This record gives sequence, structure tokens and C-alpha cells, in this order.
Amino acid sequence: MSDSITELRQWVGDYTTSDNEMAKALRWSAKQFEKFATRKIGPWGSADDPVKHGIIRAATHKLRHPAAKEPPCAALVLWRPWRVLRTPTSQETDHAE
Repeated sequence: MSDSITELRQWVGDYTTSDNEMAKALRWSAKQFEKFATRKIGPWGSADDPVKHGIIRAATHKLRHPAAKEPPCAALVLWRPWRVLRTPTSQETDHAE
């Protein structure tokens, strides 16, 4: 987690926020990625660069806007290639007549 906190500090330019607050923001944004992409994120070093960059952007957003419920669009765009789309079942496409 220390590598990701270091990257977040460099991105935000904030050296006064505690490591605990930074870690909370990173955990929140990683959960947002997992919810968006319906897959778990592995170790920080093995994550793809766009995924890491999106997590950093989402964590930055969460630090600046603590009441945020969703990640910013900039993070979602970076994560789009990892999104799994679900096709509707035949029951969902049948229309009641």
C-alpha cells in the first residue's frame, strides 16, 4: 500500500494528509473499480497503468470531496476497457403483451 500512497501524494501534491486518510481514499476507489469492472484488483504493482491511474484519480476526488458517492468520469473512462457488460436474458427481453 505504501507505493500507492506515495503515488497518490505525488498526484495530489498533499504531504499533510495522514497515511490513514490516503489509504481510506485508495480503498474506496479500488472498491469503486471492482464494482464498475466486476473483478478484483490484484497487487498494486501488477495492476495495469490505466487502472492505477483511474484509482489515483478517484482517490484524489474522494480526498477533495469527502461526500462523493461515485468516482469522477475521468476515472470511469480509464476503466472502461475492463468493464464487463451483461447481456439481457430472454426473460428480460420478452415484453408483456
